[in-house]
Amino acid sequence: MADADPERLATSLMAALQGGLLLARTTRDVRRLEMAPDMALGYVRAHAVTL
Repeated sequence: MADADPERLATSLMAALQGGLLLARTTRDVRRLEMAPDMALGYVRAHAVTL
């Protein structure tokens, strides 16, 4: 999408990473850390512009 905000997408990705890390540490389950970036990257890909 041409109207995607790179700063907003980057902040969302960092929030997912940090949230996934926090969840993984508190639950001692690394799957939380694996899922969060996958979901966030899917969101970023949805806004990618194909040249």
